[in-house]
Amino acid sequence: MQSSIDTSEVAAKFKLLLLGDEQAGKTSFINRYKTPNTEKKKVGSSEIEVSSIRLATSYGVVEFNIWEAVGKEGYANQPEEFYTDADCVILMFDCTSRVTYKNTPNWFKEVTKRVESIPIVMIGNKFDAQKDIRVKPKQITFHRKRNFTFFAISAKANYNWEAPFTPLLERLCNDDSVKITEAPNINSPEISMPAAWIKDLEDQIELANNPIPDDDDDL
Repeated sequence: MQSSIDTSEVAAKFKLLLLGDEQAGKTSFINRYKTPNTEKKKVGSSEIEVSSIRLATSYGVVEFNIWEAVGKEGYANQPEEFYTDADCVILMFDCTSRVTYKNTPNWFKEVTKRVESIPIVMIGNKFDAQKDIRVKPKQITFHRKRNFTFFAISAKANYNWEAPFTPLLERLCNDDSVKITEAPNINSPEISMPAAWIKDLEDQIELANNPIPDDDDDL
């Protein structure tokens, strides 16, 4: 369905860093949006892809300029300009690859070393791959001691695609009631997820977002 978002006036623009290992599915996540305005930037020796998407919210039309490192550059190899003036962060890993989750603290450490008090959410991608999941919700603890929310998504199934943006909007707009008011302009899903699996997954994620005792082992 074609979006009816009036883009003549944008209420706010934010720089979003999309961080995670190469196979996490970052590009797939961005490309679900039907008409991202994408350009490549050369920043130092790195190639950065910047994609602009717009969401209709109760605050007004909000534009996210999503900065994604292209290629095999790791968490320690991003130029300073990549982080400059960043407003928020999505940390992404692939739930079918445990190493991508194990590297999440490295990405977190790198961004928080450069940008203080930045809103962050964490997402695990590819939760449609029920039989191939290697990082189960009960094992996802890194976010819980750092007071940011975790979301399970499937880019291919469009499952929870827009969910990570809501807590970021609440922080960025300084309004806990801000909501996305119109379905995002995303492509039709490539695959479907069984309703029973979604229900089971959401029950697991609710538990995964509960606080844990300070003396519990972390990632």
